[in-house]
Amino acid sequence: MWKKSIAFWTAIVLFLIGISAAAQSEENVVQVVSRLNIMTGYPDGSFGLENYVSRAEFTKIAIAASSYRNAVATNLRTSPFYDVPHDHWAAPYIQLASANQLVTGYVDSTFRPESLVTYEEAVTVLLKVLGYTTEDFGASWPYGQVGLANSLGLTEGVQKYTGDYLTRRDVAYMIYNLMDTKSKNSNDKYIKT
Repeated sequence: MWKKSIAFWTAIVLFLIGISAAAQSEENVVQVVSRLNIMTGYPDGSFGLENYVSRAEFTKIAIAASSYRNAVATNLRTSPFYDVPHDHWAAPYIQLASANQLVTGYVDSTFRPESLVTYEEAVTVLLKVLGYTTEDFGASWPYGQVGLANSLGLTEGVQKYTGDYLTRRDVAYMIYNLMDTKSKNSNDKYIKT
């Protein structure tokens, strides 16, 4: 238990001294997001950095990085989307993210949990984790979201564009950057929040 605590505080110290993702090696980025229990590796010990991330997986990661991380109702028996049955492994995360307006479904009332998450979808969710709302993005989806994310440094180290699918490497860098980004209307970095 104390080893996890030391690892957690070590990760916080790295953020508080202002080390940017660009200055970090990929190994350090992965260590930080895994020590904070936001992203974890596979049973074989690999992190699968080249693997693409589904919408369900990204939603779980976003919840783990958010202030809602301890509010997941794992015994949940409802789902806001008909294509996410209540017994789907990600249903509690999708329910919580939807209820707190971090994620939305499609106009046909589906969530498509197994579809791959796109760059613009991920950027939008992480901006919402930081406290931004639809009003902050402007009317030109997804360019308002992508522009804001770029200006905040949220996408630093990620070489993707609108419509691209994200790998676990991309997501790790975005989550790392999230921790070092100021929340909306705050002078504090998100990791302090």
